[in-house]
Amino acid sequence: MENETPSRYAIHECCGKGAFGDVYRATDTREKAIVAIKFVSRTATRPWRVEASIGDRLSHPNIVRMLDHYVHGGFVGLVYEYAPDMDLFDWIVGFHHKDPDGTVGFRTPGVASLVVREAGVQAALQSALATCDRLSDVDDAASVIQSIEVCRDCVVLPLTPGAKEIVGRHIARQLVSALEYCHQLGTSHMDLKPENVRIRRSDLSVKILDFGMGAVYWDEDDTTIEGGVYGGSPDYAAPEILRMAKKVDTHIADMWSFGSTLFCVIHGYRAYSVVLKNGHFQTTHWQHTSPILSTECIEFLRGLLRDAPEKRITAQAAAHHPWIIGETIRTDDDGSDSDSDSGSGDTDVDVDTGSTSGED
Repeated sequence: MENETPSRYAIHECCGKGAFGDVYRATDTREKAIVAIKFVSRTATRPWRVEASIGDRLSHPNIVRMLDHYVHGGFVGLVYEYAPDMDLFDWIVGFHHKDPDGTVGFRTPGVASLVVREAGVQAALQSALATCDRLSDVDDAASVIQSIEVCRDCVVLPLTPGAKEIVGRHIARQLVSALEYCHQLGTSHMDLKPENVRIRRSDLSVKILDFGMGAVYWDEDDTTIEGGVYGGSPDYAAPEILRMAKKVDTHIADMWSFGSTLFCVIHGYRAYSVVLKNGHFQTTHWQHTSPILSTECIEFLRGLLRDAPEKRITAQAAAHHPWIIGETIRTDDDGSDSDSDSGSGDTDVDVDTGSTSGED
């Protein structure tokens, strides 16, 4: 929409800043709706037309939808639907919040309702802390959910391993559905991380946003890019990107970022923290073992976080993985709930050379 003027949109406060542009909350005066507008310089290093092209081709319930774009002066306005409550990173911090007494729990009605539905009412009642009298006499799922919705902030359920997996799987199903859809259309995100996912607290629905680093292909048989210079966030970027490999399959690189994001959802901390040491990126490496997560969950994370791209599972395979489609989830309270529950160590991984420890 080269001739569109910005008068249609009433700009409000800035609600986000990125590497290639700032995002503002705005009102679409024609549709009388709240939208988000990302302003990008027309001369930006990263061509805005790539993001606009990706936005034009994507329409999925778990992806923030582009509604419009216009050019005005030296800037381009990319207009998106206004995303849900908060970014996933901030939600994770709250989800894994530790009270001063060391209790780890959640107060989000959407989480509690999900655990009740999937773990069963008795398991949920057994794991509920007695912080609300109105929960003491109910014995059916509907009453529990209603009580949780009414009580909201005064209900605290402990983060058992089963609860973490239930929530993680619920979010993973949505993200992998979006990635499978993108990859089928020849599009890669290339910067998937919790900060680029929005979540609605009431029902834990998520939407991926910010395809500013994305890649789009017209040849479905070739999803690689060349050059050795790629974007993305180091803590969530695939090893081949950090190594600046000459050729990268961006669909497979997305799957590593998805695995890193999911690991963070379940554990409350990153699978890898990237540091620059002696000119090389190095990471702390988790050992792919955890006594408190289900075998299916561990295998799923392991398949996503394989150092070798050719061994990493695809979005299509992930969508049909037993952990995503199955019912086997641990819901007991056994095991410690400390920060060591991933079994992670401090083994360095020199991603410049591709060497890792504990890799199959």
